[in-house]
Amino acid sequence: VAAPRTILRKDARLKRFHEFLIQQNDLGGINRQEAVSMIPPLLIDMHPGMKAIDLCAAPGSKTAQILDILQADKANHSDSLVVANDADVQRCWMLTHQLKRFSRPDLVVTNHEAQQFPNLPNVEFDRVLCDVPCSGDGTLRKAPDLWSKWNAGVGMGLHRLQVSIATRGFQMLKPGGRLVYSTCSMNPVENEAVVNVLLDRFGPEIDLVDVTDKLPGLKRRKGLSKWRVRNCAEQGQAEKDPTEEGADRDFFETFAQVPPRRRKKVVPGLFPPNACDGERKTLLERCLR
Repeated sequence: VAAPRTILRKDARLKRFHEFLIQQNDLGGINRQEAVSMIPPLLIDMHPGMKAIDLCAAPGSKTAQILDILQADKANHSDSLVVANDADVQRCWMLTHQLKRFSRPDLVVTNHEAQQFPNLPNVEFDRVLCDVPCSGDGTLRKAPDLWSKWNAGVGMGLHRLQVSIATRGFQMLKPGGRLVYSTCSMNPVENEAVVNVLLDRFGPEIDLVDVTDKLPGLKRRKGLSKWRVRNCAEQGQAEKDPTEEGADRDFFETFAQVPPRRRKKVVPGLFPPNACDGERKTLLERCLR
């Protein structure tokens, strides 16, 4: 329907159609979602009988899509489990309201910090979705107010949290399971840098799946294997010690260029892999943009 929400609400000719949309939304027959938001649940490859967790689920559109995938399959769902988690209790209320429409006995809503989600006795997950908190700079088109708020330091400040959530998600996977990590940011320190840390941290236990044959027709670009890290020192801060090497740089190419006093915020995980590591470069290019 190529009509904005205001037209649907106010145009008398569309009143009955608008009422139909509201009714179907309340019944769970229709769920409004942006096309780009639908990509992670499609790549998670959920099947009946699997156990899945969405660690940062609110407002619930991606979890709803996973439930819909299960609903579409007529197989027995007795062994399926979908956990929708969020750290914010108010957003969990919203999550519950959104997902109760599906009336699924295999759905559980939880309220925990994703990076500290507790171990569940005798439960290992086949699928983990980490749609983590991010700077949101990929949504500038629909949220132009972000232009006045955004700066490079926002993504850098979220990097540690993103890594910890993705790490906890991987720890909860059963052998052979799949984790999908996603953001609505274009900043490599929130995306490829996080994936690079996971590859370093888990070594041979983890493999970055090649999905270039999935979702044919999707316009995409390869992941980045090289990027620079912004020096987000406050204006004038670099002048406090003009003799300190690297203090006046706008960007850092490697962690070795970061002045010692900046290394609490500009951490090694923000940087790309060594340029000589061709294997890692090939792996990171499997990320989707």
